[in-house]
Amino acid sequence: MGYTHYWNNDQKTIDPVKWDIAFDEAAQLVKKCEYIYDLENVSVDQGEIWFDGECETFSIPKNPELVKFDFCKTNRYQYDDVVVGVLAILAEAGLNVSCDGFKEDYQPGLDRISQVAGRKIANPIKDDAVDNDEAA
Repeated sequence: MGYTHYWNNDQKTIDPVKWDIAFDEAAQLVKKCEYIYDLENVSVDQGEIWFDGECETFSIPKNPELVKFDFCKTNRYQYDDVVVGVLAILAEAGLNVSCDGFKEDYQPGLDRISQVAGRKIANPIKDDAVDNDEAA
């Protein structure tokens, strides 16, 4: 199994007003990254953010009511930075984010994608993160 990112709104923690702002920022980030990261089949205008990476497709709906448990395996390929950036931005609006690793595993991707975004994006992984394969 490759390196995987997980997200959910199980606890209904998403603030709808903050979500709209964060979603628009994340969509703009994906558009900026389309050619930098060689993303394929990019769509940010059809009610979701959607793009194909080297391992799996990343997709998340604009409507926070439709956000359920989901995941995207990136195997730490180049597009992992974009997935990390989108999830971290959406976590600022309340999205629950985790990964097959630890907080420090997210930081290199966040540092790179923050340069593209033009701002420092906060790390959404909690200090006590555990490997989701071991927790299952």
